Amino acid sequence: MNADEKYFHMVDDYLSHQLNPEEVLRFEQAMKNSPDLTEEVNFQKDVRNALHDFRKSELKGRLNNLPIKESTYTSGFWSFQERQL
Repeated sequence: MNADEKYFHMVDDYLSHQLNPEEVLRFEQAMKNSPDLTEEVNFQKDVRNALHDFRKSELKGRLNNLPIKESTYTSGFWSFQERQL
């Protein structure tokens, strides 16, 4: 693993909460001492958030486009629930 890969994995581990408390303290101290590291952490955090938002939007779109079939099931649990109302 070269230095860039190790750097990337450290940031990823930090953002994924994979570091132990001592490693978190060391990493956050390194961020205070390195504007480049802080910039990389913020960039990766933004990328993660954008991917999360995109996936959420994509899933919502898929769910909204699913055909909904009217249920004709009137006995059993659902019928019991209706009677309770």
